Amino acid sequence: MYKCNQEGCIRDFDGSEKFRQHLKRVHSIPDVIHQFSFNNASDIPISDDITPVLNLPEEVVNTNDGSLHSDDIIGTNEVNYFNRSFEDIVSNCALQFITKLYTNPNVTESLMQEIVDGATELFSSGIISNLKTKIMPHLFNSNKTEIAEIEKILTVLENPFSKFRTEYKRFKYFETNNLFSKPKTVVIGFVNQQKIVSGVERQIMEQVQGHLFPIKNNLKRFFELPGVYNAANEFISYSENSDLLSSFIDGTTWKNIKKNFQNKIVYPIFLYFDDAEMGNPLGSHSGVHKMGCVYYTIPAIPPEYLSALENIFPAFLFHSTDRGEQKINNKTLFSSLITELIDLQENGISICVNSTNITIHFALALILGDNLGLNSVLGFVESFSANYYCRICCCPKSQMQNMLIESVNSIRNKENYESDVQKNNVSETGINSYCVFNEIPNYHVTDNMVCDFMHDVSEGVARYDMALIINYLINNKYFSLENLNNRLMLFEYGVTESKNKPPTISKTNLNNNCIIMSASEMLCLVRYFGLIVGELVPLGTKIWELYISLRKIVDICCARVLQRECAFQLDSLVSEHNKLYLYFSNSSLKPKFHFLTHYGRLLLKNGPISLTSSLRYEAKHKVLKAYANSIPCRINLGHTLSHKLQVQMIHRFLIQKGLELDLKVGSCLKMITSEDFNINFFSSLPNEFKSDTFSVPWVNFKGVQYKPGMLSIIDIDLNGCIFGEILYILVNKSRMPYLVCKLFLTVGFDRHFHAYEIEKYNERESNLIGCYLKDLKDSTPTTLRVLGNGKLYASLRYAL
Repeated sequence: MYKCNQEGCIRDFDGSEKFRQHLKRVHSIPDVIHQFSFNNASDIPISDDITPVLNLPEEVVNTNDGSLHSDDIIGTNEVNYFNRSFEDIVSNCALQFITKLYTNPNVTESLMQEIVDGATELFSSGIISNLKTKIMPHLFNSNKTEIAEIEKILTVLENPFSKFRTEYKRFKYFETNNLFSKPKTVVIGFVNQQKIVSGVERQIMEQVQGHLFPIKNNLKRFFELPGVYNAANEFISYSENSDLLSSFIDGTTWKNIKKNFQNKIVYPIFLYFDDAEMGNPLGSHSGVHKMGCVYYTIPAIPPEYLSALENIFPAFLFHSTDRGEQKINNKTLFSSLITELIDLQENGISICVNSTNITIHFALALILGDNLGLNSVLGFVESFSANYYCRICCCPKSQMQNMLIESVNSIRNKENYESDVQKNNVSETGINSYCVFNEIPNYHVTDNMVCDFMHDVSEGVARYDMALIINYLINNKYFSLENLNNRLMLFEYGVTESKNKPPTISKTNLNNNCIIMSASEMLCLVRYFGLIVGELVPLGTKIWELYISLRKIVDICCARVLQRECAFQLDSLVSEHNKLYLYFSNSSLKPKFHFLTHYGRLLLKNGPISLTSSLRYEAKHKVLKAYANSIPCRINLGHTLSHKLQVQMIHRFLIQKGLELDLKVGSCLKMITSEDFNINFFSSLPNEFKSDTFSVPWVNFKGVQYKPGMLSIIDIDLNGCIFGEILYILVNKSRMPYLVCKLFLTVGFDRHFHAYEIEKYNERESNLIGCYLKDLKDSTPTTLRVLGNGKLYASLRYAL
């Protein structure tokens, strides 16, 4: 690898040819070159500062797409090879090559063996021996020691995978170096199976197995990664001293738990449960290979890292068909997992950070999942047509079907829960069995309550609301379905929503009063529906109030930082929303509408609603499904999947990839000089950006992409948001991009469109402003949209 430091350039290249082309294309000096002859070429003022970068993993230094990563990442993972033997260097490179392949779900163990054997054969088939014959004659001036050293180097290159040639050697090395711990196979019961033994069909008892991951060891390795422990500590300290709700740490649930851990370091842990189909869900064997998946996350790390799939860890796998009161009950099924969680809370893990031994305890804070999954593992009734289906309150179905606000007197608590369990009557209480997770200290199903925004709103309430609203508007001739679908297809969603564009809406969905879309697509439709058709809907249209109330609920539920008073506002919005739905639908409220009445309470208890959503956890299912699709054999699928998921972590532990500053920058477009701006603005630039500065076409920071032409939120005042259109993205050695934006005048917030109306400044006015990317008031950019009336609008993805 080569890093270009020419004139402040910060790009990296994986070969001298690419680096040479970059120098010619970007740093060529044609006017100077013509002044020098070939003999004077050495006088051309091109920097010799070319730094070789060795042993960096592909995801850290990846220049195939013309991008680069931050120096923070490179500095974390860079290895000093100069004090190591050549054999160790080759072995380390081979090891990283192998572990990187293991992260690919399509690479089976047999394919891995073929790759290792093929690569070994490639080097040993004559390439190195021919290289020897070419090199050795030129070493006549070298002494015997130097010649022997070169011969040894070439011999090592002939077999770079000598230590990892077989599967046994590879996993022996992984286990010896504490990179891999085998998941534990737990016998959770026995079932009768018909098998042919010695030609005779017999009934035999077969073990039912679950697969428990080494949670303590994985957490230890994770928190010993560079920067992870410090990031968690700093984030918790910041949250505890904040009056705002920005994470689970700010909620009352965690504050009550932490009181029981005086003078101890304790972090919360979230469990997530869901069933995932590993085969074809429409095939003849659908359901046979459905797996029950339990994942966990640590909400002590900042939210921008929490959503990364690599920070969602597997905890327990089992076959879904094995679970059930008539088969294996929750107490037996989850006993090994519960024992592990109790151990984590009481004894914790011991990590070594900066030569200091630290003990961290982990307390189970919440169990997440969809409504059916939560009701099943927490012991509540698994039918939402039951009389008492709510996990949070004891209201009967007849009352919940018309409920506008939460019934405070009906909230479940430890006392009435114990009383209901004693009744042992599910039709009168909604409780199927005692919650097995109540055995864990500081956890009780009535205290640690949660709802799932993804299934309640995105795949629930919004589907019914939008169908009702669109049907009403079409029936009243405001627009046709064809007109609506044309507007959906032609609307400018922008880069941030490019992957979430809603599909066209079918007449069948409208007739069924339920629009079927993915959660992300439905959220996108709700966010921009006002701008898509708002100009066709007259002011004062009554059903538009239902849309506005839904839009405001989505705003608050998706917000990243909120004031505590927003909980009362959310209760008021839900009450208004449910009242409007009852009026326009002429039907009763469905269960998911009832769950909304508890959201104000849950906001105060658990922090931002979006942080307890299932959205990112369901994305983790894709990893399991990818592994399952690459496995031709379905015998003991849980064992194979647990093994592969654990192996996937090896590469991260090996390269010590912690919570790095996730920054990628596009290829340099031009060098910025004082001639690009007026003198007043150029003088206001930070000194570091007045020289050796380049503009780039895009930048990706913490998973969010920024491009010129996007709108960013520069500031927030009493009149609302102040928007700026990105003109330039400046980069230099500081590695923190600087945005040059053209300000817009905010006219005000238009309630009908649920968007800000903005205007351009007078061309004669100086309206340029600059700011560091990290200093934006909100990290999510938006897009400028022009409606039919010629006015400019900008909408937000969530409340600020």
